[in-house]
Formats: sequence, C-alpha cells, structure tokens
Amino acid sequence: VKPPPFDYVRPGSLSEALEILSSTGEEGTVLAGGQSLIPAMNFRLARPGVLIDIGGMSELNTVFEEEKQLVIGAGVRQREAELHDLVLRTCRALPLALRHVGHLQNRNRGTVCGSLAHADPAAELPAVALALEAKVTLESVRGRRLVSSEDLFLGAFSTEIEDDEIMVDARFPIDTDPTRVIVDEVAQRSGDFAIAGLILRVDLQGETVVDPRVVAFGVAPTAVRLRTVEAAMSGQRLGDRMGDEVEEAARSDLPEPTDDA
Repeated sequence: VKPPPFDYVRPGSLSEALEILSSTGEEGTVLAGGQSLIPAMNFRLARPGVLIDIGGMSELNTVFEEEKQLVIGAGVRQREAELHDLVLRTCRALPLALRHVGHLQNRNRGTVCGSLAHADPAAELPAVALALEAKVTLESVRGRRLVSSEDLFLGAFSTEIEDDEIMVDARFPIDTDPTRVIVDEVAQRSGDFAIAGLILRVDLQGETVVDPRVVAFGVAPTAVRLRTVEAAMSGQRLGDRMGDEVEEAARSDLPEPTDDA
C-alpha cells in the first residue's frame, strides 16, 4: 500500500514551518513522529498535499519545568519522555501511560504531542492530559494560544487545532507529594490498541481522597471524565467500602455501549 503523491519539506526552524503551513492552507500537514500519519497515508485515509517535517528541530526537542508545569516540546519522542528523569520525578502518570503505548519501536519514533494532536479515542495520552488537566500551546503565524485538554478534543481524531497551527508543546501540572496515579487498560495483547482503559489520579490527605480525577478511554469518541465517580470518591477514606457507590456512579457517567460488530 502506497500513499498518494505529496510534496515533502523539512524546514530548519519553527518560524519557517509556520510560514509554510500558513501558505499551504488545508494541503499542509505536520509530520513529527509519523506513527499514525504515515499508516493513514498508506491506506489513503489521509491525503496531504504537502508534508511538513518538524521532527529534527532542536527548539522543539525540549523537556523542562516552568511555573509548576512540566513542559514537553513537540519533538520529544515518547520513549524519551518515558525514561526522562524530570518526567519520572514530576509527572508519574506519563511514564505509567507510555508503557502501554504501542511497542518500543513505535515509542522510539512517536511523539507525546503527536499523540495528543492525533486524538485517537483509544489512546492513552489524551486521557492522561484530560485527567491531569494539562494544556497545550498552539502556534501559527497569527500568534500563540494556550488550550486546555478539556477544550482540545472535539471528537474521534478531531481537535481544536486550526489548519495553520502547530502544537509546539504540552504542559502537565507537576505532581505534589500526596499525588497517586493508576493507569490500567484492557487489550488483546501487549502493544495492541486498548479496548478500554482508565486513568485514576488522586491526592491523599492522610487516608482521605482529595481532588480525584477519573478518565476512561476507548469507550466514546473522546476520553471521558467520570465526574460522578469523582464526586463519589471525594472525601472517602481509603479503607471505606465505596465500591458499590462508585460502580453505580460509573454507570451514570459512561455512554451507552454500542454494537461495532
């Protein structure tokens, strides 16, 4: 299977990439890791006229802390983030989720921001972004804007990103000492797309659950924040029997199952 014809450009800077993207309009598509885009092109589900490769830009290959946020640039590979000391120390959910993303070979090429921009409803990273209330920076020749993860994901493979914008970084709040995280999913085999998954992030005050965030993925066109479950968990003690209450809350939060056979 081969993609339809396209032009390929490899700009030397972000400003040059933005100029090219602005001039190509709907024909231009940004390439970072290509782990989703290239297969889609091969199956002719995506037909960009111009492929703009930002994968080699050092200015986008950055991981740093700023204003109590972990900032991950658009060029950072998933494997880099998974093993990065700053990520491991400040954002537990990311390396836990990244272990579930595809196979090692995919993570060696795929990028954190690329997964967010792709917005696959079965993907782990959009769910993590929603659970952590992360934000992304979108840039075009018109300027920069900060978009919350709640506003970013519009539907399956659909985001708030405009045709002339590039996601230049993702910003995850730094964990506090009481932060605890669980990432789990069901898949047929290791490395397969998740059938369904869950992100749980809480703060603990002693043994009391505070500020719980619960996100399910693979169950709807976008990851779903289970706010009724969060309300049921908030203020509960770890040893309390809250299973029935949480299960009932989950039923009210989750969409009705559909038959995709």
